[in-house]
Formats: sequence, C-alpha cells, structure tokens
Amino acid sequence: MIIPREARIAFGWLLWRDVRRVMNSLGDKLIDALVWSFNNIIINAYVMPLFGVSQSYGPLIWIGTIVSMAFFESIYFANDIVTDIATDNVVEYHCTLPLPSWLLFVKMALSAALNSMVLSIMNLPLGYMLLYGTVDLSQAHWLAFAAAFIAMNLFLGFFAVWIGSWARDGLRFGYVYRRVVNPLWLFGGYQFSWYILYQAYPRAGLVALLNPILYAFEGLRGAVLGGDMYINSWICAGMLSLYAAIFAVWGVYWMKQRIDAV
Repeated sequence: MIIPREARIAFGWLLWRDVRRVMNSLGDKLIDALVWSFNNIIINAYVMPLFGVSQSYGPLIWIGTIVSMAFFESIYFANDIVTDIATDNVVEYHCTLPLPSWLLFVKMALSAALNSMVLSIMNLPLGYMLLYGTVDLSQAHWLAFAAAFIAMNLFLGFFAVWIGSWARDGLRFGYVYRRVVNPLWLFGGYQFSWYILYQAYPRAGLVALLNPILYAFEGLRGAVLGGDMYINSWICAGMLSLYAAIFAVWGVYWMKQRIDAV
C-alpha cells in the first residue's frame, strides 16, 4: 500500500506534536516514576522481608513497576480517547485531514506507546538505585530487554486504541477498568512469576498464558534478572508482537466503526 505524500506529512506532524507534548512533561513523568518506584520498592524490598518474604521479591517487583507504569499509562491514554470522543471529539476533526483514518489510529497507538515508554523506562535506573547492592545484573541481556520492551509498548498502544473504540463513556470505562484492566494486571504476574504459578496450579498457569500482560512481566524480568525462572524473553517479545498485531486490527476496525470513518 502506497501512502500519499500529503498523508505522510500530516501523519508526521501529528506524531511530532505528540512527541513534543511528551517531552514537555518529562519533569512530571520523572516525579511520577520516582514516587511509583519508591513506594513499591521500599515496601516490597525492605518491609515485606520482615514478614518472611524472600529477598528476591524486591527485584521481581522492581521490573514489575516498569511493566505496571507502562500498562496503566496506556489505560489513562485510553480514557483520554473515550473522553475526547464523548466531548470535544478532536479525533473526528483529525479524520478530515488528508490521511486515511487507519493511519490516524495507528498514530494514536504510537503516541500511546511513546508516552508509556518514556514514563516506564525511568523506573529502570531509579529502581536499580533503590536496590543498589542487592541486584545482580551479570545475566542481563539488554538486547532481549529492548525487544520485549518495545513490543510491550506497541501492544499497549494498540490495546489503548482498542479500549477507546468500544468504551462509550466514563461510566463504561470504569467497568472496563474493574472487569478487564485490573484482572489482567493482577493475574499477569505483577507479584509472581509464571513458573511459580504453574508449579503450584498447573491449570491456572496454562490459562494465564492467554494473558498478554504476562509476557510483558516475564519478558522483561527474564532479560534483566536472568535465570530459568521466567519465560524466554524472545518468546515473550514474539507473543507481545502477535498481540500487538491482533489488537491493531481490532482497534482500527472498531474505531472506524465508532466514529464512522473511512
């Protein structure tokens, strides 16, 4: 498919506008990342061991904060889509620009991915500093981390567009948050690894493999912490890419139906 020059220019300017918006909010995002990292890591790495939790729990939660911040940031982006369509409907105005609607929705997903990427990656150095001296990075595979991290954020970007395509208003978005988002996060492995779940409850472990968020937690933890307690990071990157493609198709299709775009 050949994209006309006018469409490429419009796409580029819209995406650049969102990039500038993200860059202008870096200070606030740094504060958000610091608060999130501090709260989660201090409690789980230094307080919970007093109650008998393993010392390895802190690093597990550290990587979990990266995924969690990306996940919830994409959900906030989805809420912005829902709010916009229900009020100002700027997205419908953007559909009058000289670019196909599907490309506009791809731009929205990329903007969501960029936003979650910038915010979540800040937790990597911040968490390491909070855990300094307790984390062994000798087995870290940074290329695998980059692959899983990029695939995760692309998936989350299209996931946000998909949610925005069918959550009709703020009330229904609340239902989505409680019935879809929260279970995906909790059963995705924020507080445990998949192998531990599978060893304890094999059937639950197999069902959990249907959860795309699981591959984000497992992929990033396996790449940074190493060892054989996590699903292979490259497999996770591949699964996240597959889910990104699935939700890209669904999200673009249903968004076109919702705003009657061509």
